Amino acid sequence: MFGESNMAFDRVAVESILKTVYEKRVRNQLNNSNVLYAQLNGKAKLKYVGGLEAYFALRKGRNQGMGCRPEDLGTSAADLPEPGNQQYDKSKYRVKNDYAGIKITGPAMTHTRSDQGSFVRGLQSEMEGAIIDKKVDSNRMMWHDGSSVLTKCGVTAASTTVVVESTRFLEAGMAIDVVQLADGVVDAGAVGRTIVSIASATTFVISGAAITTSAVDGVFRTKSRNQADWGKSVEPWGLEALVSDGNPSSGLTEFPGDIDRTDAAKAFWKARVLGNSGVLRPLSLDLMQQAFDETDIASDYIPGLILTSYAGKREYAKFLVPDKRYPAGGSITLDGGYKGLEFNGVALVSDRDASITLTPQTFGRMYFLTLSSMHYFENEPWGWMDDDGSVLSRVNRRDSYEAFLRSYYNAIVLHPNRNCLLKDLEGV
Repeated sequence: MFGESNMAFDRVAVESILKTVYEKRVRNQLNNSNVLYAQLNGKAKLKYVGGLEAYFALRKGRNQGMGCRPEDLGTSAADLPEPGNQQYDKSKYRVKNDYAGIKITGPAMTHTRSDQGSFVRGLQSEMEGAIIDKKVDSNRMMWHDGSSVLTKCGVTAASTTVVVESTRFLEAGMAIDVVQLADGVVDAGAVGRTIVSIASATTFVISGAAITTSAVDGVFRTKSRNQADWGKSVEPWGLEALVSDGNPSSGLTEFPGDIDRTDAAKAFWKARVLGNSGVLRPLSLDLMQQAFDETDIASDYIPGLILTSYAGKREYAKFLVPDKRYPAGGSITLDGGYKGLEFNGVALVSDRDASITLTPQTFGRMYFLTLSSMHYFENEPWGWMDDDGSVLSRVNRRDSYEAFLRSYYNAIVLHPNRNCLLKDLEGV
């Protein structure tokens, strides 16, 4: 009965002769939006060539040699005012050195040079990915205070599962140091370790032996803070330091512009801050208008951009729904294609790096910014190191190659009072 041996040429039958086909395109699983970095590195870029530091002259006070006088009747009351003068100070900024490195073996480059060998060009993928990843990290730094702190620690009792305030800026594979915030002392922490995995919103697993932490400790990228000179920042300044009425914390003895805001004579260097002594209050249109007006009153400048968290944007959107201004007719497009809601004719935009925790309602802030008062101060633009004539450098006595991306830059503010921080907001 030859019908019994008649089998269809189906998928099972041909499986052994089929190739595995990979689509050329790699599907990105990461969020690479960089709102703040795109704005500062766009219209707010300030070119600077040469030198380690730059000084900027600041006008901090008016000519006070003026006043009304009575008619000259021969008395000293009619003496004209003593001549006055403009009052000046100076700010100083250092460029910070930022890098990203890649390493690839000779066989890996060879095996990934064609579509037949691989669905990704190994070297091209690593180089392009490093550029994207560095921009993401730069955006994180643009939000923070220059202290390099990724998160503060909680209480960990001799364990490899480390308790922290948030794992928002931690990732598996990241090389880290866990040291004291105030002075960089290792104590019962660790240096040169690796994050094995992210266990939860407030815990991660660290490589090697168990460590002990408390609230005095913090997590840093390895060597992102100079332990031999702990008071100096290695990372560029960010909004938390630039738009503030105080100095950065976490053991820093260096200040934006090299100006100490605790000095009563330096009050001109403070940004406008509307807080509520740490007590959260609901966001309101009146509070937002107050913050918007603060810069106009203090500096004769009105904000051109409002930045907040996603939760903050949603809170503001609630005010627009009854007026039917959202979403139709209520959006503004910024550099880079980022869209924001409109408030007083300027864009209110959310940035994923605004909130330092995984819980979106804990940021509690809105920044009202005048971008002309802030700059991306650049000495060397982003590029691959090739001073010796080659981007790729062979590792000594190895069939491997390295390349390093670099830039020398900083984020600076020259007119702090043209910016306002509205904080202590509930649900933002």
